[in-house]
Amino acid sequence: MSNLAKQITDVFENCSLAPIVLLDGAWGVGKTHFITHEYSTHSDQDCLLISVLGIQSLQQFHEKLIGKYLSLASESESDTAANTVSIFSKAISAFGDVTKSSQLIESLSGLVKQSIISKINDVTIIVDDLERIEDRSIATLILGELYDMCSSESSIKAIVVMNDAKSSVTKSFIEKVICWKFKYEVSSEKAFDIAFGTLDVSPDVQRFIIERLNEIQPLNLRVLIRLCDRMKQVSRILDTIENEIDVESSKRILFHKMIYLSFLHHQQDQDLYEITKQINSIPMPNEQDERHPFYRQYLFHNESSSFIEFTLGCLSRPLRDSDLHNLHPKTNELSDFIHSKGLSRYSDEEFEVKISDLFDYVSNETNPSLSLWYSAVNFLAYLYSLGASNQQRLSNIVNIAQERLKHITPSEERHFYTFSFDSGLSKDIDELRSYFKEKESKDNHTKLIEEIVKSKWSDVDRKAYTHVTNRQESLTLKADAWLNAIGKWDNNDLELFWDFCLEVHRVSSLDHFFGKDNREQLPILLKLQLDSMDPCLRKALLTRIYNLLSAS
Repeated sequence: MSNLAKQITDVFENCSLAPIVLLDGAWGVGKTHFITHEYSTHSDQDCLLISVLGIQSLQQFHEKLIGKYLSLASESESDTAANTVSIFSKAISAFGDVTKSSQLIESLSGLVKQSIISKINDVTIIVDDLERIEDRSIATLILGELYDMCSSESSIKAIVVMNDAKSSVTKSFIEKVICWKFKYEVSSEKAFDIAFGTLDVSPDVQRFIIERLNEIQPLNLRVLIRLCDRMKQVSRILDTIENEIDVESSKRILFHKMIYLSFLHHQQDQDLYEITKQINSIPMPNEQDERHPFYRQYLFHNESSSFIEFTLGCLSRPLRDSDLHNLHPKTNELSDFIHSKGLSRYSDEEFEVKISDLFDYVSNETNPSLSLWYSAVNFLAYLYSLGASNQQRLSNIVNIAQERLKHITPSEERHFYTFSFDSGLSKDIDELRSYFKEKESKDNHTKLIEEIVKSKWSDVDRKAYTHVTNRQESLTLKADAWLNAIGKWDNNDLELFWDFCLEVHRVSSLDHFFGKDNREQLPILLKLQLDSMDPCLRKALLTRIYNLLSAS
C-alpha cells in the first residue's frame, strides 16, 4: 500500500467526524488511477467508484449509487447483500419480467430507492469528477447526501475526488463536510511508468524523458498517455532509418519537442497558430522572453506545422519521414572532428590528417551528405582564419567549393545540424538546398528533352506524365525537334501519345508540357506521320488532338 493510501486509511480509523476525505489534485494528474490501482486494491472495505460526470440531479446520483451497490451485492454472500437483493427482487416482481438494468433502476419509485440505499453498509463510496458539475446546488446536494450516509451507524466512508480549485462548491460547505483534505501529486518517475510504460526506449532516453517531466509539473497523465501513442509512431519511423541517423539522439530531440508542444497546447492552452508563432519567434537579446522558464533556452528551427498537428493529435494522416526535423546524423570521424569541442586532443600529425580528409571530401566526393559537405567547407575556412594549419590549399577552399557546386549531387538527408562560419560559403544551408532542388529540376528537364528526341514515345511516356503533373516548366522543344522525334514513332507510340494528351488535358494543361508556341503546329506535324495508319483511327486521332490543343 502506498504512503498516501495508508494516510487515508489512518484518517478513517481515527477520525471523530463524518469519515469523508477530499482527494484534491489538478486535472489529469492521476487521482482516479490512484483510487482504482492503489487505494481500492488494498482497502479493507468494498469500494463503490461513482463518476458524477454528466449527472444533472440528485436522483441520477441515487440511481448510479444503487446500480454500483447492486452489482457489488450480486457478487457478495453477506446477509446485508442478500437482503438488498431480496428487496430488489420484490421490486422486479412489482414491475414485471425485466432485467437488472439502468432502465429498471430509473423506473423504481423513490420509496424503493431509499429502501435500497438504507441497506447500503460497510463500503467506501468514492465520488469522482464532482468539480465538473457546474450546477452548485446539485454538487452541494450530493455532498450533503454523502454526509448523511457517513454520519449514520452504517460504517460507510467516502472519498471525494476532484480538482478543488475548479469546484463550484463553496469553501465553507467543503469545510463543513470534509474531515481531511489530501493533495495528490505524481512523481515524474511514476508518471513515466504509467504513461510511457509501453514505450520501448533505452534507459538513457527514459531518464531524459523523466528529466523533462520534472520541469513541467504538475503533470497531466491523460495528455502523456495520448502522447505516448504518438511517440511510439515516431520511434517506429526512426528505427527504420537507423542506418542513416543516430536513433538515440534523434529520439531525445523529437521526444523533447513533443513534450514541449503538448505542454504548450494542453497546459498553457495555446492553439496551433499561437504555438507556431511562438516557435518561429526568436527574441532579441534585450527583449523580454515571456515563455515558460522550461523553454526559454529551447528553440525549434525548421519546424513543420504537420509535425505540430500530429503531436497535438489533430492530424488525419500518419506521420511521414518528411515531418521529422533536426535528426542527428550517424557520427563518423569527419563529423566528429568538425563538431568536436576538444580539438587539443589531436596531435599535430592527427590534426593535419583530419584536415586532409576533410579537404578530400569537399574536393572529390560526388554524392556527399549536404550538411556534412557544407559544414566541412565552413570548418576548413574557420581553421584557416585561425592559422591552425599549414595546409596551403585551405586558402582557396571557399572558391574550390563554389566551383564544386556544379558537379556534386548531394544525397537525401534527414537532419539539419550544420557548422556555419561568416567567411565560409556565401549561401546558407537552406539556400543550398533550394539551389540543388532547382538544379535537379533543370537536369531532369534537360534529360527528358534528350530522351524525347532520341527515344520512342513508349520509353518516355511515364516520365513525361510525371513531369507535367508536377507542374514543372514546359519543354523547350521547337517544332522541328518535335518533327524529328515524331518521325521515329510507330503507330503504338502515336496512340500512346494520344492517350497522354487526353490525360494531361484532364488533370492539368497541355501548356505545361508543350508550351504555347507549339500547340497549333503539333497537329500539322502529327498529320505528316499518320499516313500509314487506318483512316478511321487517323481521323479520330487528328480530330481529338486538334480539339485538345486548340482548347488549351
